[in-house]
Amino acid sequence: MDRQLVRSATCEITIAELELTLPPTSRGQLTTVEGLIRDITSDLNIGQPLRRIENPENYQAVQNIINKLKDILDEKDDKEAEAEVSESKKEQDTSMLLPFTIILDDPAGNSFIEFIGNMGDPKWNKKNYHRTFEQNITLGLVNPEELSTPELLILKVWMFKISMMMKCSYSPENAQAVGTR
Repeated sequence: MDRQLVRSATCEITIAELELTLPPTSRGQLTTVEGLIRDITSDLNIGQPLRRIENPENYQAVQNIINKLKDILDEKDDKEAEAEVSESKKEQDTSMLLPFTIILDDPAGNSFIEFIGNMGDPKWNKKNYHRTFEQNITLGLVNPEELSTPELLILKVWMFKISMMMKCSYSPENAQAVGTR
C-alpha cells in the first residue's frame, strides 16, 4: 500500500476486482497506492447524499464500491469501529488486506508503480503494447487533419533473412522506410 505511484495526465487507472475505471485527468499525480484509494473513496463520497435521494439504485452501487475500498484500506465506519473494538481486544487482529490489482494504462508511457527490490517483484508486472491510431491522435503524434484514415499510415515493409553467426541459422528481420510516403 505504500508503493509510490506516478500517474500522468494520459493515464487510465483500472481496479479490476471492483470493475472501476478512472479516466485520464487534466493533471498528473504523485501519490502512493493507499493515497490513490483514499482519493477515490473521498471523490465517490462527495455526491452520495444527493445520489441517495435522487437515484437510490446508483447510490447503492456506488456505496458498494466505497465499502469495498474501505475494506481494502481496512477502515470501518465510526459505528462499526466502536462495535468491533471490544472484539479486537479479545482476539489478535489476523485480518489480511483484500487482494486487488491496479492497472495503469498510459499510452504516453509516463506512469509507473514502484516495485520492491527489483523488477522481478512477483506482485509487479509491466507490459508494453503498440498504441492505437486514436491514442496517437490524442497524444498529438498524428495530425488528424492531415491523415483522416489510418490506412494512409501504411508504409512499405521489407523482410530480410539475417544470418545468426553463433547459431548458424537465419532470422527474419523487418525494415520499414521512414519519412517517405
